[in-house]
Amino acid sequence: EQMWHVIDRSGDGRIDLDEFVQFLSTDDKQAYWLLKKMIRGSIPTPLQYLRTFQGLPSHFRESQLWQIAQRNSFKIGERLQTVISADGMRVANIVMDPQTKCIAPKNMNRSSHADRSGHVRVFKVMEASGIALPAPAIAERIVNRFVCVCLYVNGKAASNVVSIPVEWRSNEEDQWRFGSEVWRENPLRTVTEWNEFCVVIEADGSGTDCCVELMIELCVELEAKNTRAPMQNQPPLSPLLSPQRMVLQSGKADDDKSATNKASTVSCGWSKLSIDLQNARFTNSHCDTHKLPVFGGTFASESEIEKENIRNDRKNSMSFRKIRQSLLGIESFIKIQEQSLHFNLSASKKEELRWIPPNVLTVTSTICVYKLYYELFADFWLRDRPIFEFQFSKQNLYNSLLLFVIDRPNLLCVLMEQWTLKLETFWRTQKKNASFVSNEFKTLLKQFLPLLIHQKIIKEPLIALNKERIQFITQMVKGNVKQILNGNKPTSSIPLVFTPFSTDLFVSS
Repeated sequence: EQMWHVIDRSGDGRIDLDEFVQFLSTDDKQAYWLLKKMIRGSIPTPLQYLRTFQGLPSHFRESQLWQIAQRNSFKIGERLQTVISADGMRVANIVMDPQTKCIAPKNMNRSSHADRSGHVRVFKVMEASGIALPAPAIAERIVNRFVCVCLYVNGKAASNVVSIPVEWRSNEEDQWRFGSEVWRENPLRTVTEWNEFCVVIEADGSGTDCCVELMIELCVELEAKNTRAPMQNQPPLSPLLSPQRMVLQSGKADDDKSATNKASTVSCGWSKLSIDLQNARFTNSHCDTHKLPVFGGTFASESEIEKENIRNDRKNSMSFRKIRQSLLGIESFIKIQEQSLHFNLSASKKEELRWIPPNVLTVTSTICVYKLYYELFADFWLRDRPIFEFQFSKQNLYNSLLLFVIDRPNLLCVLMEQWTLKLETFWRTQKKNASFVSNEFKTLLKQFLPLLIHQKIIKEPLIALNKERIQFITQMVKGNVKQILNGNKPTSSIPLVFTPFSTDLFVSS
């Protein structure tokens, strides 16, 4: 808001070209400071860089995939939104049967199993071993560990970034576990399945000219350590210091303090898996397990991992893996299982796979959310609505909520966990009733309404799964929506003065 007021000289709420050019060429100190903040806001200062990597192994680097995820340039919600035809009269990417009112992807040639099966891959991260860590004193600052994966096509990121939670033990810190081992004291079915994901690969240019790779980064989140001591006996401010300069210095100090206290995510190793789209084996039931070496450094400049940085305490416990390491040496690797479409997916998931947009990494336990989105869209715009009778003044709250949830892993994890539990309570005949299933999903989705406007979710988005955040979301979802919106006051005492959505959403069923 402050930046907007500085650029908008006329105060009309709009920034035209002349105002923007004047902002770039002005000598005003405040404008110069804001411009420098815009350009260098994502670049750490040398002091911040040294504080982050002080005492860390030499092969540690800033996480490249984490930075891609932070930029949020690849939003699944944008890929998922429906497309209107050129004449503005039809939906271009879905079609509905007027008799049965069932919907299907519009371009069936691309969406059929026969055409997609060769370019569909299902990956499962099995284990990682020989992972290096800093010295114990610095390792105490590690608050989270996870694996980031992203699809690269011809050397460039072509998909969203998926973060996979990790479990480890204090006596085997070089061993990272996934799946059922994660959060064993408070297991969530969706979290334990978060290490299995799929993607429909659509690369520009097929054949030998196209290089498709799955990039993998092993990341740790380090809690910031503020080593700056408070200044004692500060001298008084100079009378020559202008108020504007005082404001600028104060803002700079606040920015430095917030940057200092901010946790940093670094990569402690990376690997890559080359994907052969011409491999005919993956059109049938086929599965390969890849044992990939883990490197240090960056994707463009790899470095070796020094063995002394791998902590594997053999004094307090012993296992077959440690015996093997003592005999053959410690090896840094990550195991990933690559499966075909027909290997492990159920028939229902194969059907739901048709709705996944290309080059979107999707956790297999959340595949159903894409079809549910289009079902909600069809309920609002296509089914039981005569043409030209759309209520354009109202937004489709359910679709807006679902798009908001899809791009936030913690929200999506809770939604799928609650929906799976709800599905298990349905009778077999109820599961076959599309209208009943859709209404029940709307009821569940409506419980996420407070999170759409909650400051903690908006100001502190988390890319990786976080146990505390998931517990917080679960409590919010299980609460009463009207009571939360009214500040825990009786719902009858506060009328709904303005609602941009349909008022029937706030009426308790």
